[in-house]
Amino acid sequence: VHTGWWTRFLTTGDGGEAGSGLHWTCASWLHRHEVAAVAADNLMVEDPDPANGVEGTFLPMHMICLRDMGLMLGEYWDLTGLAADGVPMLMICGMYQLFGNAFVTVDGTRLPGLGILDVTTQGNAKRMIGPVVLSTAYGDVVGYENHSGSTTLAPGQEPLGRVRSGMGNDGVSGTEGAVRHHVVGTYLHGPVLPANPALADALIAWAAERATGRSFDPGDIDDTLAEQAR
Repeated sequence: VHTGWWTRFLTTGDGGEAGSGLHWTCASWLHRHEVAAVAADNLMVEDPDPANGVEGTFLPMHMICLRDMGLMLGEYWDLTGLAADGVPMLMICGMYQLFGNAFVTVDGTRLPGLGILDVTTQGNAKRMIGPVVLSTAYGDVVGYENHSGSTTLAPGQEPLGRVRSGMGNDGVSGTEGAVRHHVVGTYLHGPVLPANPALADALIAWAAERATGRSFDPGDIDDTLAEQAR
């Protein structure tokens, strides 16, 4: 959850500024959708204003999520800093759009993004739906797209791949997705990792090398059946 609190803290240095967060009633939505963890860039994930809480209870969302549900909460998550530090991330569809500079709705409203990927998305009335095949640095990548946003890459922004079949980022540029540092954004569902072992291995390698300081040297695995299934 991106509230902007951390970015403001880096500017003002005021760690006591309350900011915003999730209302405690969001806990029921998280439970219904079987969410395993929630992280935010703010002080305590939930809305710190007592007026929006439960009378006589301190941090009600913490009580419900941590104590009663066993749902993990992450605080002070600086996704921009983590991305710049090389933390691997895979962002699919809506999260890909939100990791860009902005999403412009059909009616022209500009919603700011995180700016981790140098892309901008324009909402459209028509959806782009269907199977996709890409040529990428990780070999052929396959998946399924279903999005109405047309995403434009800024000059110098590397795409995930070139479209051989399907629509990709916008249906005209021939690009799909975006890669910056070790952050991968894409419209490919599929699911994309089980369908593309080489891409999955790349993300694992980045994580392993960052954690250990050593090159990733996986064992040999017979991928014949996986390749035939693709």
